[in-house]
Amino acid sequence: MRKYRVRILYDVKFWAYYWRAMALKKYAPDDFEITMGSNYGKAFKDQPHDLVLQLAYSYAKDLRSHMNRAGYTFPLVASFNVGWGYANKWLHDTMKYSDHTIINSHSMWDKSGRLAKTTNISNGVDLQVFKPTVPIVKRPNKVLWIGSICHRKTKNYDTILVPLAKQLKAKKIEVDFRLVNSSGANRMNHRQMAEWYNTGSVYVVASRAEGTPNPGLEAAGCGLPVVSTRVGNMTELIVDGKNGYLCDTTIDSLYKGILKAIKNKEALSNEMSKSIQEWGWEQRSKQYFDLFRKLINEKHK
Repeated sequence: MRKYRVRILYDVKFWAYYWRAMALKKYAPDDFEITMGSNYGKAFKDQPHDLVLQLAYSYAKDLRSHMNRAGYTFPLVASFNVGWGYANKWLHDTMKYSDHTIINSHSMWDKSGRLAKTTNISNGVDLQVFKPTVPIVKRPNKVLWIGSICHRKTKNYDTILVPLAKQLKAKKIEVDFRLVNSSGANRMNHRQMAEWYNTGSVYVVASRAEGTPNPGLEAAGCGLPVVSTRVGNMTELIVDGKNGYLCDTTIDSLYKGILKAIKNKEALSNEMSKSIQEWGWEQRSKQYFDLFRKLINEKHK
């Protein structure tokens, strides 16, 4: 059987792109041979490839330059992970150096015009890791949030989340909002993250721009209703009032959404556990590999 040889590139080990590469490798079908890493120079010399996926879109230019110098002609696919309204020009820069671009936010793909040589594939979540282990009714009324310190402005940490936490605490609702350094000692691994999600009853997203966000999917996998602004893939995941709530980008709107989610947490959690199933990487990865087959076969026509 013919094997499609694909190299998946990420930026930093144990960051978001690394885990997506791991998921794609884990659920690769039998007709694919996947290698992954942050390097490509020696990797390309050591083994022939049919396609390369660059998950860190900002590196597409350097990768294309290397491929041109070395004479590599296999397709370069870049993954674009930015939500609408946040430096949209990066999409065109990414497309300039790629043969095809995967846009992980449907709203970004749609509002940018569903451009030629682009495909919308939303991010997934590994449901073998992120799953409910504590029934929602046995968890305290606790609201969770986690995000990187380098994105604190777009995630509205200081302007919305901090005052929101104060308001919730005044209502005797527990809050665990964690601002983390991606490379710091307070960063949790996936097992620890899943355990942490299972301590809460609601996950909140307060961002003004997102590509996904990944913690929203992970929290949903662990059975949490998600209360979110209308960003990234949250508008695809959340059915307002059924498995979570979509809110305006204000403290008051998110506060009211959280109160409703806590009141109805059992019913919302049950529905979210159903909704998230189609986002599992075991299913979502098929879209990646169908696209890879298509691009490789077109290249060899």
